[in-house]
Amino acid sequence: TLLRIAVRKSGQALAALHSGDVPEAPVRFPADELAAVKRDLAVVAGLWPDVAARVARCLDGPAGVVPHAPELVLSHGDFTPSQVLLLDGRAPAVLDLDTLCWADPAQDLGRYLAQVVLLTAKAGDPSPGDTVECLAEELVGGYVEASARPDFETPAPDAISA
Repeated sequence: TLLRIAVRKSGQALAALHSGDVPEAPVRFPADELAAVKRDLAVVAGLWPDVAARVARCLDGPAGVVPHAPELVLSHGDFTPSQVLLLDGRAPAVLDLDTLCWADPAQDLGRYLAQVVLLTAKAGDPSPGDTVECLAEELVGGYVEASARPDFETPAPDAISA
């Protein structure tokens, strides 16, 4: 389908960005990102305390196990489907580079997939888990396909949907 192709091309575009080099870009570690999310949750808690508490419980487990990335890459910083321009017959282009930084590649992949989860929920998908898993496989497949890193291995399907 066109959606699967678009998501695969997004993965390819992200891999190209991740192979770039902008030495003066700031560094963002996963632990710092997690701290920023917790600060944002404090704002959310003022309006929706139950929602903020539920999200905060999800963040408590990973906080102690988020390592510093062994290899940082040039990262988009807020990569979502809306950040990719797809035109027929042309290579995909990544837009809006105002949050460019050095980060763990999983931060861009995770943010994109989180947006996919949100969009499928908004669309009322009757089987959102299946849709998200399928699109996650396309994103990671496109990323691996275009990646210049020969040591990158495709995660097992159950690891992607977790």
